[in-house]
Amino acid sequence: MNVYEDHVTIMETNHEGTGRERIFNIYIRENGQGHLRLWCEEDESFDCYHVGYALTLAPVQDMFARVRGGK
Repeated sequence: MNVYEDHVTIMETNHEGTGRERIFNIYIRENGQGHLRLWCEEDESFDCYHVGYALTLAPVQDMFARVRGGK
């Protein structure tokens, strides 16, 4: 996992039980109602397993708080 200013890059291991790894980004974006939320590029969703997982990580929580506080 790498945390940047506006997104986090996550490596998912054993994707769907295949033993493969995949790397994708989760960005901070505005949803349709003007609220900042985490958005998964893999699932093109604000509400998926990856977003839920990312929200449990302290570095992601810190990044999200910094961005939300700065807006």
